[in-house]
Amino acid sequence: MPNLATFIERIFARKGQDVVIAAGDSTIREAGLLMLEKKVGSVVVVGAGNQPLGIFTDRDYFRLTMQLDPESTAFAELMNTSLSKVMTRNVITGTASMAMETVMDLILSHRIRHLPIVDENKKMIGIISIGDVLKQALLDIQKENADLRSFISS
Repeated sequence: MPNLATFIERIFARKGQDVVIAAGDSTIREAGLLMLEKKVGSVVVVGAGNQPLGIFTDRDYFRLTMQLDPESTAFAELMNTSLSKVMTRNVITGTASMAMETVMDLILSHRIRHLPIVDENKKMIGIISIGDVLKQALLDIQKENADLRSFISS
């Protein structure tokens, strides 16, 4: 019997749909600590109705902080800057119905590593990373290979 779950649904079934979120008035320091605590590479900045307004990633954190001396006043001020001032706006999102090829094309063409998944009302229902996509693609290939071997040997 074929697996009727979509590519995204298979990822969610394996890893869950938890998303690390923050409000726009959260600080860079808070976002950095949150990513460290949760062992993730991004924080999605959400507004009313859990709609993604922006995303702040470990790369953003690195890019901003590595330009400054950690002992400087400018660094201290930066750490207290709100995410709404530094987040990436116009968040690229996906839907649970997307095929693997569509997801990969979206991630590669926009050069992103994290893809929030939204429902038809633009409410966030999960997030996937490029690592999640690669792992699921590998699992799908391995399952298909096993199914073909079983079919051939029967």
